[in-house]
Amino acid sequence: MMEVISRKHKYVIGIDFGHAETSACMCEIEWDKPVDIQDQRIIDLELDHSGKKKVVISAISISSNGRVYIGDAAIRNTDNSSFRIGFKKQPEDEFGEQESLMTSFMSIVYKERIRAFYHELTDDNHVVYIARPSGWNDQRTKDIYTRMALNAGIPLAGLSSESRSAIFYSYSNPKFGFSQNLRKGAMIFDLGSSTLDLTYIAEDIKPIDAGDNLGASIVDKCVFESKFLSNTIVSALLEEHPEYKDRFLYQARLVKETVYSNPSDFVFTRPFLMEEIIGRSTVVPEELLNQVFLVKIKGSEELNEIISRGQSYQKKLSDFVTSFVQVVTEKCKQVGHGYSCNGAILAGGASRMNFLVKEVSAALNIPQSLVQVEREPSMTVSRGIAYLGMKDGMTNVLCSELINDLPNKIKPLDTPNLISRYANRVSESLYEIIESTSAEWVEKGKTCGEDEIKQMIEERLGKEWVNMQHDFILSFILDIIETHAKSVVNEIDNVLSAYEPNISVKVCVTKDDITKEDEEFIASALSEVNRYISGANLDGLSLGRILRDIIFGVFILIRAIFESDHTDRERTYTRIKKNKETIKKEIKWKICEILVEKGTMQSVSDRISSILKNNLLTKLNQVSIPLE
Repeated sequence: MMEVISRKHKYVIGIDFGHAETSACMCEIEWDKPVDIQDQRIIDLELDHSGKKKVVISAISISSNGRVYIGDAAIRNTDNSSFRIGFKKQPEDEFGEQESLMTSFMSIVYKERIRAFYHELTDDNHVVYIARPSGWNDQRTKDIYTRMALNAGIPLAGLSSESRSAIFYSYSNPKFGFSQNLRKGAMIFDLGSSTLDLTYIAEDIKPIDAGDNLGASIVDKCVFESKFLSNTIVSALLEEHPEYKDRFLYQARLVKETVYSNPSDFVFTRPFLMEEIIGRSTVVPEELLNQVFLVKIKGSEELNEIISRGQSYQKKLSDFVTSFVQVVTEKCKQVGHGYSCNGAILAGGASRMNFLVKEVSAALNIPQSLVQVEREPSMTVSRGIAYLGMKDGMTNVLCSELINDLPNKIKPLDTPNLISRYANRVSESLYEIIESTSAEWVEKGKTCGEDEIKQMIEERLGKEWVNMQHDFILSFILDIIETHAKSVVNEIDNVLSAYEPNISVKVCVTKDDITKEDEEFIASALSEVNRYISGANLDGLSLGRILRDIIFGVFILIRAIFESDHTDRERTYTRIKKNKETIKKEIKWKICEILVEKGTMQSVSDRISSILKNNLLTKLNQVSIPLE
């Protein structure tokens, strides 16, 4: 697939190759405009130029001279029996019969209906994103569909599921007005001719998709069987010439769309001339071509009964939605997020069927007033994929530029400050050990002498520091990274948010992100400090004199008033607590002296910067628009 290149690619085209109809839209990539002044206009492309229509019927035929027609032109081409609809299916063989028809159709839509009419598009100033059914989610299927598009000459830059494209348009486009309530949990239904695609979206969780072969072509088939095939003239013709079946299926689709596009009590009545459906034919007798048969449907209520009786369609749809809600509920629970559905959006050309709102509201257990039908459902997916592609392309380019500039953004750590912060943390931890040991000495000590308390503190320091230094060093690294990352992340987010306000870099370095090699390297650089502490020599830490002064000062007072040993120890403990800051200051000074003398903190600084850089690289590579 193609990679979007900054300022070279000016346009993104989004195409929804539907089973029944195909639509396309275009967005301009406004490279030099921050999001607050971008137009972000989505242009609906006209694909049926003779009829001035945005959509083209997904129909194809090949004339006797080998010319390929699509859309209405395929319907009008009556010198053959190769007319096909419903040829879009989950691909299995890149060069299979139906896959080849689909590839030809894709090629003509792109080359003859888009490139030939929109002259602002040149060979190298645009890319194309294509929507796919949500059920086509295995990698092999997506790879075959990708190759089919490339074989059709399409400069493909990405695929995305149809329902996700639709909901991204609804959710992200500020002009649409997606409510805050819906952002907490909503379902989108993309009901096309071949599939029903569902996506659940809510803040703080990854979108959840599903799809099934419950498209409106099932309804077309019910109408065909009930109102066309039941006619003896039609059934006799198709028994002899099954190659004409798709032409009758297409007429059945038009009947369905006419019924659902009118009030519920509208009665559809129309006489059909056989020749109008199949065209002139050298193999069908003249008297059969002149036959007329009547199709009548008494409003949408009868049509709903036909499809319920013929395929139990409404029940299958309801069961699928109910099953999907159970899956979503379980996945939400797994990530600690409660399931909530505050509304639904119906998209796709088949969403006009009037029973859908009732079935969807019942399956989701929400009022019918919260089920919204798009005003132009045939355009929703193509608008979404164009808008999504524009955002995806721009975001990928920005992230690549930020990754290349990352070494310049991560400023070197201030080594003297790093030394001071480490020494300060050490002094805090060591003082806590000294104070807790002194408190224990008050209760368990046997003398009031300097040697006893020193021995207890030295033993405790040696033992506890060895046990805690691993976690201590990890905690220090994580604290430094968190502090140092703030300015870098803020700068990156400012760049990203200027173009895509819904994206940010979340740096959350945990102990799992620190490799064993990183930890051992930093521990080795700080080993001299660890030796001083674990050696538990208070004189080496400049504490022997301080403790001696504290204890001797108490002894002078003790001797004057002849109090008990326990009271003497309590007084010593109180003096230690009163001298807390002095003790910490002495420890900090000694640790700083060791680190400055050894000069190893610079290597620690470089290593921490490297850890932060690697983490940011990982996060930036993960920043993306949710195409899949």
